Order: sequence, then C-alpha cells, then structure tokens
Amino acid sequence: MPWANGRGVSFEVARFNLDSGEWLWRVAIAPIVEDGPFSVLNGVHRELTLLEGEGLVLTIDGNMVQCRRGQVVDFSGDAHTHAALTHGPVVDLNVMSRAGFERTMKVLTGPSNIKDFDCLVALENSEVQFEGQHATLSPRDALVGDTAVELCSGSVAVVSPKR
Repeated sequence: MPWANGRGVSFEVARFNLDSGEWLWRVAIAPIVEDGPFSVLNGVHRELTLLEGEGLVLTIDGNMVQCRRGQVVDFSGDAHTHAALTHGPVVDLNVMSRAGFERTMKVLTGPSNIKDFDCLVALENSEVQFEGQHATLSPRDALVGDTAVELCSGSVAVVSPKR
C-alpha cells in the first residue's frame, strides 16, 4: 500500500481494523530507497527494525538515532522524522498502533517459547515448531495468529499487545 506521504510503498503483513475499515494496528515491511521524510501519522505509536541493509539514520524531532538489524526503535507518529541512508537502500519492519490498541515489537533469538502474539516475522533463516509441525522460515516470512510457537533457532521480530 502507498505511504501516506506518497514517497514509497509498504507490504502489509497483518492488521486489525474497525468495522469502518480504519486500522487500529498494522505491521508492514517497507523498502526505503532514498533519503526523505517519514509520513506524519498523528496519534500513532511507531516501532521499527531493519530487515535488510545497513546504515539507516532517523532524525526524530532533531535527535539522531542509528537503526540496526534486530534493534527496535520506537517513536511517535506525530514526530517530525527524516530518514537518511548511509550505505544504500534498506528494508524495515514497521509496527504502527493507535491509542488503546498499542502493539510492541521485540526481537528474539532461539531457542524461545513465544505465546500471546499477533504476528512474528523472520529476520534470518529460522526454525520453528507450532501445532505439532516443524517449519523453516526464510527472512521476511511471517506467522500471523495466536498459536504458541517454539523458536528453535534463528531470529524473529515478535509483535504483541503492549502490556
């Protein structure tokens, strides 16, 4: 789907909507191919981590933050945020949520037991077990739902309700 500011597109992984179709939280993968402003999303909490690439610096309301794979950066969608690429294009994983439906992202490296989540996205080749099945997830593969998952190896970003 197109970004609110029209400067790119994201690939939606999961979302929860009101009956009107407005989202309350969403998870998306987005390539960033050039320097520029992030969309302003009033009333939205944002979190992101890099899935691919190196060298993304966000300037959030004047404060510079270096973004790295596996490190979660959180900020307000109301903030004036500018992205600068330092080593070519990157791909990030975004979690956006509105008040009352806040979601949070954490990065886990196996082995780990994962419960009570909305979705998880593989950051690297990862082995998981769920519902008696074994599966290999490639980078960007996602599991959406509320089943318990055992992360045997690899690294995943887990999106769950904020407590």
